[in-house]
Order: sequence, then C-alpha cells, then structure tokens
Amino acid sequence: MKGDNFIKHNSTKCNSTKFKTQRKIVWGKNINSENGSLKKRIKNTKILNYKALKNIFLNDVFIMLKKYQNNKHKYKTNVELKFLFVVSNKIISSFSLKDIKQNNSLEFFVEQSFYELNRGQIYMQNWHITAICKLLEKVYKGQIKRLIITLPPRYMKSHCVTIDFSAWLLGMNPRKKIITASYNQQLSNNFLSQIKHILKSPWYKKIFPNTKITNGSGLKNKILTTENGFRFATSINGTLTGEGGDILIADDPHKPLDVINKNARLKVQTWFEGTFSSRLNDKNKGAIILIMQRL
Repeated sequence: MKGDNFIKHNSTKCNSTKFKTQRKIVWGKNINSENGSLKKRIKNTKILNYKALKNIFLNDVFIMLKKYQNNKHKYKTNVELKFLFVVSNKIISSFSLKDIKQNNSLEFFVEQSFYELNRGQIYMQNWHITAICKLLEKVYKGQIKRLIITLPPRYMKSHCVTIDFSAWLLGMNPRKKIITASYNQQLSNNFLSQIKHILKSPWYKKIFPNTKITNGSGLKNKILTTENGFRFATSINGTLTGEGGDILIADDPHKPLDVINKNARLKVQTWFEGTFSSRLNDKNKGAIILIMQRL
C-alpha cells in the first residue's frame, strides 16, 4: 500500500551507516506484538490515515522502550534506542508535514514543532491539545475574539499558543501582527527564540515558503517578516508604545509567587485593562488570548 511504501522510504533516510544497518530492528518480523508485526498490521489497516499509522507505530515504539528499560543490563550500547527515536521522529514528522501542508492543521504543526524543539523525545498526544488547537484555529478565522486558557504547569499551553500558534499564524499570513507578554522579559524572549528556531527550520520553510524573516533588524524582542508582519515580545513592565497588533497573547501575566499579593494582582489587572488590551489595531476584529495557570 502507498502508506507502507511511504514509511519504508522515509525510514531509509537516516544518514548514519550504523542506523542504516539496523533498519531490521524496526521493519519486517523483528518487531512483534500480540497483534502481529508492524508491517503486517499496517497492510491490514482498512482506514490508512496519519492517526491510524501513528498509533500503530507508537504502540511498537512503547513496546521496544519497555523491553529496553526492563533489560538495560543486557545491552552494551544504546544504539537500538537511539535508532528508534530517529526513525520514529522521521516517520511521524513526515506524515505531520503532509497533513499540515494539505489541511493547514495547527494540531499537527504543534506536533512537528515539538520534535523540532525537543529532539529525542516522543510526543504524547492528548485531547486537551486537540481542543486548544481547534479553538485557536477559530481565533485565526475570526470566529473567536476573546479566549482564556487555564491549565496546570507542563501541559504545553505556552508551547501550543505562545510559540506554535504565533509561528503558524505568520506562516498562514506573513502580514499578521502578534504581540505577546509575560510576567518578565526573559520568559518572553525565551519564547521568541524558540519561534525563531522554528521559522528557520527547513520543514517550516518548505510548508510556508512565503514567510521570510528580515535580516539585520537588530531587535532582540521582535521578529519581522518581509511582508511587514511581526511577532513582538514584551512583559508587564515592558514598553508597548507605538506597537499595535492583530492578535494579543498574555501568557502567565501573573508571577505565581505574587498571586497572594493583592497589590501585585491589581497592578497586572490595571496593565491588562489599561495598556495591553488597548494595543489592538482593530477593536472589532482583533483577538485577545489569555493563558494562565489555575492559581
């Protein structure tokens, strides 16, 4: 089947000779589970789509990882584990790129950027990421103009919204003007540097060839495109004079340790209502997104 051939084609693109010689670890009869080999189960899959293939493949990935962890003393090297990560990332990201390009999927864009920013780790999809991406796509379409997302730490809210959504927006429309703010400038700049890394990646340029970053702007807190779009990073103590955006994103405006301080809370509220929200270029069509922990 086409999907099976596509997977095998991408699995052979590992540059390392050592990895190439160990392809048999992943393909053929060497990976078996209760339901049979990976190759056999792919051929027997009636609905051959990205999610089905990913679930089939990840099932075998986790089986191998579990076997490796339970029998580490039997392995002299971790070549097999490294190879597993390389091939899994290549296969899953290949299908992600295909879907992003065809359907402009933000959800698969989030997954692809995760691999770009977290090399060697396996992406764990969950329903809340799907829900966030669907809401953000509605923001892009103008169907939602005010959105609040509250989640505990380490649930990828900043990754999905502040980083990926910004990069995806600039890809969809290089003229978009995005302003983001956090409780301090260092955190905002950190998010911005990750966006720059995504925008400079080969796969991003392949999907969004019309989005190009201008060189020599000399601004540490701003990304400019050749179409005069931008992604601006600031903080509650930073300056916004002269800046206006189509979409405003406030990511953790409250410092977690300051939530018990009434004066600190009032300061952030005053900044949000008086300064930040006034930066919309179009009050009727512009959108504001607020991301916070459940404090």
